[in-house]
Amino acid sequence: MVDGIFDIVFAGRTAPNKSQEEVKAGLAKLFKTNEAQIERLFSGTEVTVKKGLNYAQAMKYQSALKQVGALVLIKKQEVSTGPKSPETQTPVPKPPEHEKVAAQSASSAINSAPAQPSTSQQTAQTNNSQSDSEEDGDWGVAAAGEKLPEQAKKAPIAPPDLSGLSLGNAGENLVEAKGRPKAEVDTSSLSLSEPAPLPKSKPVPAKEVDVSALSMAEAGEKIPVEKQNKEPVNPNIDHLEISK
Repeated sequence: MVDGIFDIVFAGRTAPNKSQEEVKAGLAKLFKTNEAQIERLFSGTEVTVKKGLNYAQAMKYQSALKQVGALVLIKKQEVSTGPKSPETQTPVPKPPEHEKVAAQSASSAINSAPAQPSTSQQTAQTNNSQSDSEEDGDWGVAAAGEKLPEQAKKAPIAPPDLSGLSLGNAGENLVEAKGRPKAEVDTSSLSLSEPAPLPKSKPVPAKEVDVSALSMAEAGEKIPVEKQNKEPVNPNIDHLEISK
């Protein structure tokens, strides 16, 4: 059991999987009050929801508030070493009215929940619960006394049987190369013909071209370019009309 006196402090932080409106509605239902009173808890400053709790009660408050999406902190009260003189004592300010309403409503709503029979697991969850309230994520802390599922134990793996294996000496060939027998081929029915001479190529006769009608121009003479007579194209456009 963790010794000390603890306070439940809320600073407006909500779970990432719930909207602020859902958290406000859940707090109003849990505290049994209207949403106008709950709106004051979201002022952006730390509001003490409940004071003077032992650790088991503080864990119960934190678990109940987290179920509706409100992330609260568990703060341990500092123990004074000795009484102060009347001249040096600082007057303790009274909590605001909305803190009193929220604390009283939360006390009646949360205390009406069924008590958890075991508190032995609460000591082991001290560090996890405080870090979970400061970080937004998918991790959560189980309620006090809740049984966590046991992980299935894996069967031990049996060592492999190596009795049929052995190690060869250094440089030893693990697999002996097996010689292949030579294949005997019967070639008695085969014969070779005598070498024949290569065929002679026939000469290709030269082709005679008649160039009697051609002549060579003198050096420097301009060669006339043959003009091509192009017939003009006269398309028939009698069937075409111009639209007005």
